[in-house]
Amino acid sequence: SNSPLRWASTLVVSEPLLEGAVVSPGTQSAVTAGQQLGGDSVSLLVVDESVPQQVPEGVSQVYHVPIGDRLSETVASAIQHIATKQEWGHIVAPATKFGSTVIPRAAALLQVSPVTDIIEIVASDTFVRPMYAGNALAKVKANDALKVLSVRPTSFDKAPLQDCAGVETVDDVTPFGKAVWEGESVSKSDRPDLGSAPVVVSGGRGLQSGDNFVLLEELADQL
Repeated sequence: SNSPLRWASTLVVSEPLLEGAVVSPGTQSAVTAGQQLGGDSVSLLVVDESVPQQVPEGVSQVYHVPIGDRLSETVASAIQHIATKQEWGHIVAPATKFGSTVIPRAAALLQVSPVTDIIEIVASDTFVRPMYAGNALAKVKANDALKVLSVRPTSFDKAPLQDCAGVETVDDVTPFGKAVWEGESVSKSDRPDLGSAPVVVSGGRGLQSGDNFVLLEELADQL
């Protein structure tokens, strides 16, 4: 690409930290995608009460916004705030439930068009994304100086974790005031999240009965 911002930095937006202040697998994949964009550095934005003890390899700087609510509007506001600190080339988040609500809001605040659910990076301004429920693939070129993107975690390897070094606390972001984060109820499973699972096993009419779905469990254990 001949984009003048080819060597600008990339900002990866972290999903909310997991139990124990651990970075999510989706965020690890987003960092890998960020490294493929060809910028001169990759930074990580974490909007969470806690600071991660480890971050994906390749992250040179962590911006920590110590806000506990997980409202999409608050995270989007934090992205807009950080985006004014320097000339970013790309802002990237995983295309999960988190990213699918945050990225469009952030793009609107920054007045750019987002490119979502990217499965391949062709160049710093050209991406492949599925359309029509995955029945077609589109190659999209983004013309905005700042590219705001979401990437499908299963299409990019998870960057291994390393100890977190440089952390800059950003405490002048104002939480969204028209709603209150009350909490969440998350079902726990020993299996990986669907969005980051390397192998997905599904069944339908061929199993004939719900009682036979235990066969899927046994197959998944073998895989």
